[in-house]
This record gives sequence, C-alpha cells and structure tokens, in this order.
Amino acid sequence: MIRESSHRVCNPFTSEKLAILGQAISPSPGTRVLDLACGKGELLCTWARDHGVT
Repeated sequence: MIRESSHRVCNPFTSEKLAILGQAISPSPGTRVLDLACGKGELLCTWARDHGVT
C-alpha cells in the first residue's frame, strides 16, 4: 500500500514546498511541464492554476 495514497499530494513535498518550488522556478504562462510518475497530478494542477503552465 502506498502510504501517501489518501493524501491530496502523493509526494514527500508538502503543498507549501510545491508552491515555493513553483515560485523559485517562476515558469511563464504557457510553459510546458512534464511530470513523470505524477501520482494524482497535483503538482501540475497547482502550477497550472498558479502559473498558467500546460
């Protein structure tokens, strides 16, 4: 059983750390991002909402 399977973010990073990483990278709207083994895709969904990545 995957320990993080019931979590919103199936990642050792917290939502706050994902937000900090997105701010540090500061992708431009329309930037294409590929997240391999993304679980539920929460990182990309968050960055799509906050930074406009596709």
